[in-house]
Amino acid sequence: MACVSRALKLLTAHTHPGGGGGGGGSSTGSKSSTRSTLDIKASTMLAEAVRSQPELSSTSAARADSPCSSPCKLPRSPGRTEAAGHPDLAIVLALTSSSEVGQEAASHVICGPMFLARLLAAEVPLAMVQSLPCLDFEMQKRVMRFFSEIVCFGSRHGCESLVIDHICNRPEIVHGLLRGCGISQLLTPCANMLRDCARQPALAKLMLKEGVAERLVELARHPDCDVSFEAFESLRELLLKQPAVAAAYIGSSCMEDFFIDFHKLVRTDNDSGYAHRRQSLKLLGDLLLHPEFHRVMNAYVAKAHFLQVHMNLLLDTSRTIQLGAFHIFKVFVANPHKPDAVARILARNRDRLVKLLQVFLGNAGEDENLRSDLRAVIVSLEEYVESPLAGRRS
Repeated sequence: MACVSRALKLLTAHTHPGGGGGGGGSSTGSKSSTRSTLDIKASTMLAEAVRSQPELSSTSAARADSPCSSPCKLPRSPGRTEAAGHPDLAIVLALTSSSEVGQEAASHVICGPMFLARLLAAEVPLAMVQSLPCLDFEMQKRVMRFFSEIVCFGSRHGCESLVIDHICNRPEIVHGLLRGCGISQLLTPCANMLRDCARQPALAKLMLKEGVAERLVELARHPDCDVSFEAFESLRELLLKQPAVAAAYIGSSCMEDFFIDFHKLVRTDNDSGYAHRRQSLKLLGDLLLHPEFHRVMNAYVAKAHFLQVHMNLLLDTSRTIQLGAFHIFKVFVANPHKPDAVARILARNRDRLVKLLQVFLGNAGEDENLRSDLRAVIVSLEEYVESPLAGRRS
């Protein structure tokens, strides 16, 4: 991949202001001609380098039976440059060139489903993911932007199923991005590319099926704060951008295991523990109170051991954590169909809970919404009696 990187660097050198490409006395036409020549030269180098990679050739051959693998002839337009007329070079120009020459050349071949099919037949999305470790940061950012264009291209041009089917049939793309989310040198491009996928309902469903949510929960506990932050952002995107898909997944038989694993975040006591607890409580609250997660919320607040998690967090030394826990705890109290186990715990701890919440109320300041919630929960708790049948109000 070194030859690929060299070609990209050559192209980059003259696409930014101040990069090589003529002295101060050159005319605009001369500069444009020089840039065009360099575009073609660098693009040719990159196209040949990519075609020479055995792993990419074998990948393409392995996918020969794919619906997207049949060659797609692109129409030629009069006056098109050699680079623009060559599909491989046009792809490279679209990926790497920020110059007007490169953008104009690429515009001749970006013509909807035909261009997209050519990209997919060439296994470009997988190749981009595999090439990330071999590229410097600037090139990684360009790959990231181009990957986003491919993922979004279908929805803009009425051929969304081409991209969706392609990636769904290649889960190694998602797994490659997920692995990169745990490597600091690949974190930024991989996390952003993963979130691009999460914004598509069908790809979000694939990601959940492939265990991406569970892996992101693990990465959210990573000691590297950058890895942890990006994992939280990706998890939020996956669960809340496609709430119907995520709710159906979590509401299935995996709900108990998912939340038990998720609760490890709110119990974290390492150096990053506060940040983990704060972010996880915020995400959990947003999740349970989202309308699409209504059934998940009802199942969640029926679990006595989940209630105990939040009762313990009410005792945290941080007021932010206490209030985050309270906003979930109040849902347990407000549930009109409490199981007996939940009701017994609330009744048994009624006095201590009321006393603690009264302290919260005294510190609530002028936040009238919070004060109203606290008063309502205190009144509800005071109505409980400590008895085996405390699931009903006295």
